[in-house]
Amino acid sequence: MSVQLDSAVGERLKFGEFELAPVARTLWHRGEEIRLGSRALDILIALASRPGQILSKDDLTQLVWRGAFIDETALRVGISAVRKALGNGGDRYIATVPGRGYCFVLDVETAAARPAAAPPHFVRLKPQRLPAQIARVVGRDEVIAALATEATRHRLLSLVGSGGIGKTTVAVAVADRLRTAYDAVAFVDLAPIENGTQMSAAAAAALGLNLRLQENPVDEIAVAVEDRRVLIVLDNCEHLVEQAAAFVEALLGRAPCVTILTTSRERLRAAGEWVHHLSPLDAPPESSTLSAEEVRGYPAVELFEERAAFALGGYQINDTDAPYVAEICRRLDGIALAIELAAGRLTGLGVQGLASSLEDCFSILTHGRRTALLRHQTLRATLDWSYRLLSPEDQSALRCLSVFNGSFTLEDAVFVMGPLIRFGEANDRLTSLLEKSLVVARPQDGTFRYRLLDTTRAYGQDKLEESGEANPQRRRHAQRFLQVCLASTPEDQSQSSLRQAMADVRAALDWSLVRGGDMSLGVDLASAATPVFLRLSLLRQHRKHLGLALAHISASRSLQLV
Repeated sequence: MSVQLDSAVGERLKFGEFELAPVARTLWHRGEEIRLGSRALDILIALASRPGQILSKDDLTQLVWRGAFIDETALRVGISAVRKALGNGGDRYIATVPGRGYCFVLDVETAAARPAAAPPHFVRLKPQRLPAQIARVVGRDEVIAALATEATRHRLLSLVGSGGIGKTTVAVAVADRLRTAYDAVAFVDLAPIENGTQMSAAAAAALGLNLRLQENPVDEIAVAVEDRRVLIVLDNCEHLVEQAAAFVEALLGRAPCVTILTTSRERLRAAGEWVHHLSPLDAPPESSTLSAEEVRGYPAVELFEERAAFALGGYQINDTDAPYVAEICRRLDGIALAIELAAGRLTGLGVQGLASSLEDCFSILTHGRRTALLRHQTLRATLDWSYRLLSPEDQSALRCLSVFNGSFTLEDAVFVMGPLIRFGEANDRLTSLLEKSLVVARPQDGTFRYRLLDTTRAYGQDKLEESGEANPQRRRHAQRFLQVCLASTPEDQSQSSLRQAMADVRAALDWSLVRGGDMSLGVDLASAATPVFLRLSLLRQHRKHLGLALAHISASRSLQLV
């Protein structure tokens, strides 16, 4: 039987163990009220008022969103929320008709209306607005859609990534997309927060609540949100990971309809946490022949071009600029903040000048938005924030690992960290840096290879020089790749890991022979590396170092003869 929405005044709709009062906007299950977000409730009313009728996306958009344009994800999220509220048999009530829409398939009866009473401790939520997205979000559409979908399946999601990669931007976009599926959406910036008590107060303020119980504020927040569907974004958790983990576990345990989305440089390791590691924006591969049209297909370049147009009052990449823009985005690792800072420096440098100036990226990549957090106004400040959060042991490990010029293995890392550090301890330090988004891991040949992003490596090398540990660390680095070359056999020729090690062999040869770090070690390394370069057809790249080694041998013999 079909019941028009307008005729539902003064009536309740009964289906299965549920009763729905469209005008009172209340849903009961066996006499107990079930809380639904306002949009989800609108979807249920529209479908239950038309049992057996297929409603398309356009039909539901007209009924629920009054014809406003919405992303299809918002409708799917709303349908998912309704099915979840109806329990395990949610699909038994609402069927998806492929290519056509949705249909309420259960019989619906009508009855006299039941007045909806407010809960005894109902508190009106007045959440603060989400931060405004002034500029377009570039290159993150798939991630935003995926996270919005996962929010319907998990109550705690953590968006993890290195500093400046765009975690806040993505989290705000996800929250904005989901706002219609929740009664309230709150954004909590933890950057200025110093302890757990302040965290609870900030969360309450974001929800528009005035806390009265100072001893256990989480309980008061839980009572206030109770059965209402609420999404809370906790932004910048990395300096308070332990307090944040305790807060979210306590709140989620007391408020069953709350969902929390966190951003952090490391995961909280809290119960039920679903983690998404945010990757850098894709940048073009190394090539001098890419056209402007080709490089525009990469999100990192798309972001650079758009932000450059903002800074210059209009800018389009041409074929001459294309390889330089590709180099800039690649050397900045696709880090959104670094690319935005770089685009802002075009006024005085131009594209080619900017590309050649990135050797000193920390003095170039400055002058971020005046209203941004201090640590987002320069690239160095962003990395300073991450570095200060590390333990002294992890700081030392980051400095040690910055000597690697390319990717490296666990065994490489253990050797470079020093003879006094046991394998297990070195592994723990590497894992800690990996969890804090300062090291990247990539599977290869049944194991993992690790690397530091170029900007992180440059920062680590600066810290290494400041520490006075640079020469001892570079010596251990050269000794390690002397071992690698000596252990190499002709059968290793096909292994990509050996080819990747050549970047570090060349760096070790530069330090020992070109910069005079340890000429004797450089001679040994040049000799051991020669057959490896020959097998890999890279001997031309080795000529300079061979010449320096032979010159040193000749000079040493001359001195012996005098």
